[in-house]
Amino acid sequence: RDVRVIREMKFPVFTGGINPVDTKYRGKLTWYDVPGKIHGVEVQSGDLVFGDVDGVVVIPKKLVETVLDKSLQKVSEENMVRKKLVSGESLEKIFADHGIL
Repeated sequence: RDVRVIREMKFPVFTGGINPVDTKYRGKLTWYDVPGKIHGVEVQSGDLVFGDVDGVVVIPKKLVETVLDKSLQKVSEENMVRKKLVSGESLEKIFADHGIL
């Protein structure tokens, strides 16, 4: 719905199609909380589906906590590198000291 307005706003929405949400009792829910596929990728109940301008990823429920922990660690490391770059430290030194860029 409202695709034109959303595009004009440049609001980052990701979808595989358009679904009318105002069916007013004309729509019928036939199933929920069951496994499915999105463009050939298996998605189970409880999986985390995350998307941004670079793409979409499905994280299995059993890995969500581990992936989130590692992602937060990566963001922390990237922020540290940014601060060092802003302060004038060279990429060569940062990599030598920390093994990351």
